[in-house]
Order: sequence, then C-alpha cells, then structure tokens
Amino acid sequence: MKQKDFYKLFFITIGTYDVFLGGVFVLWYKNIYSYFKIALPNHPGYIFVPALFLMSAGIGELLIARNIL
Repeated sequence: MKQKDFYKLFFITIGTYDVFLGGVFVLWYKNIYSYFKIALPNHPGYIFVPALFLMSAGIGELLIARNIL
C-alpha cells in the first residue's frame, strides 16, 4: 500500500468515526447517560457543543481525505 493511500484511509476512518460518535451523542445523549447512570448536566449545551465540535472535526478530516496533498 502506498503511503498516500494509507493516509487517505486513515483520515476517512478517523473522520467517519468522529462524525458517527458526535452524532450519536447529539441524538441519544439522554439514553447514554441513563445507561451509565450519570446525572445529566444542567444544560444540554454542555453535551451539544463538544459533540458538534467533534462532528465538525470529522467533516474536516473527511475533507482532508478528499485531497490529501
């Protein structure tokens, strides 16, 4: 495998994971917190902001994978 292909696959994998993980927390944070018996924060923004930041980082990584050079 060429080095360029390795990095492209790496950024696609990392970007997909970040978008998926951020989306799961945005959509189902109440279920995740109740499953692990964690008290919800005072405001949902404490969950939304880091989750959406993670999603935006994943989108950036996918854009890097589109044009690796």
